[in-house]
Amino acid sequence: IDAGQRDPQELKRSLRQIARSSQRAAHMVNQLLALARAENQGQAPRRHDVPLGEIATEVVRDFVPRAMDKRIDLGYEGPQRGLGPAGRSLLRGNPLLVKELVRNLVDNALLYTPEGGTVTVRVL
Repeated sequence: IDAGQRDPQELKRSLRQIARSSQRAAHMVNQLLALARAENQGQAPRRHDVPLGEIATEVVRDFVPRAMDKRIDLGYEGPQRGLGPAGRSLLRGNPLLVKELVRNLVDNALLYTPEGGTVTVRVL
């Protein structure tokens, strides 16, 4: 940051690196919290019917600002809320861990997609 006093571009690069590091740290904390919550539910993780489409939609919404920052077209294709059991994609698992799994997939997709690219989350 000291170099930024002489070079505004260097200051911008430093601030971008700080922002990226903060995002990675927050992501890691969220992963650890999800794991702790899952472990706190008992010795054997409880399995429930997890509405994958609803979780994916929620995660995509959470990542829209980040996608917009990179000018990435982030979208969702799959079951919509309110369709009832016939229109929902269910899987058996731990809801917290499934959500963290989807978050990791979307996070990595945005991280490795070039600016101006497209990321589409599809649930069948």
